Amino acid sequence: MAKRNLNFDAGELRGKCSFYEFTTEPDGYGGTRQEWVLRLETRCKRNIKNKTSQSQLQSGSFDFYQVYEFIIRDRIGFSVEKDMIVYSDGVLHVIKGVVPMENNPNYVMVITSVIEDNEHPILDIIQ
Repeated sequence: MAKRNLNFDAGELRGKCSFYEFTTEPDGYGGTRQEWVLRLETRCKRNIKNKTSQSQLQSGSFDFYQVYEFIIRDRIGFSVEKDMIVYSDGVLHVIKGVVPMENNPNYVMVITSVIEDNEHPILDIIQ
C-alpha cells in the first residue's frame, strides 16, 4: 500500500474547546430531567470565516453573523452532531455542520456560529 501524504499538522491544534449536548433522561419518578452534558474536551484549531462571504439577505437587509470553523481530531465513540454547543475562549458557539477534512481523514471540520445570548442556560454549568 502506498504511503499517503496527509497535509494537516497536529501542532496547529493550539486552542481548547468543550462540546456540550442537551440530553433528556428519566429522573426515576416517572418524569424526565433535561440538562447540558459535557461530551468532550479537546484541543482544536479555530478559524473565523469572512463575514461578507457569510452574509444572508433577509427582508431587504443583511444579517451578518460570525461563522467559525473548528478543526478537531476525529474520535471513535464520539460524533459531533448539529445543535451541540462548543465553548472556546469564553465564547459559545452552536454547531451548524460537520465536514470530514479532505486532506486528512483523521480530522473533522466543525462549522459553527456564535451564540450572542448572555443568559444562555449552559453558562450556569460552565462558570
